[in-house]
Amino acid sequence: MAHLFDLKTVLFAKHAQHIVMIHFPIALFFASGLFDLIAYRRKSPSLSSAAYYNLLAASVSSVLAVASGVIAWQIMYGGGSPKGIILFHLIGAITSLALLWVLAIIRYRERKGLDFWLSKTYVVLAIITCLVITITSHLGGVLSGVVTLAE
Repeated sequence: MAHLFDLKTVLFAKHAQHIVMIHFPIALFFASGLFDLIAYRRKSPSLSSAAYYNLLAASVSSVLAVASGVIAWQIMYGGGSPKGIILFHLIGAITSLALLWVLAIIRYRERKGLDFWLSKTYVVLAIITCLVITITSHLGGVLSGVVTLAE
């Protein structure tokens, strides 16, 4: 068994970086939504800004998360065509990435006004993004063996 703090094991495990990297954009996105809710209730521009910057950081870091997933797929499956759960996980990851960037662009355009109401389009897309991220995360859990499917 390798030592707990062996850098070679930590850095070069088959898909360890992807598992670590995916949590960051997910947490930032959900924190952004929480900040939005609190900002709306308190009419707080600073919390609204915190929500915006969390969403922006989630969008940027999602690119690294998807890239690490593609690398993990290449390592784990030898670059073969994705099929089954890995295909749906890949589609969900790319969809999540696109939705995060669309939300960031919408938020950037809406941010110029000081209105605390987010557009209906933004809210609906944010809810859809929550669902897509949740489903994609579940599929990733199945792939990693953390979640098992009932037979």
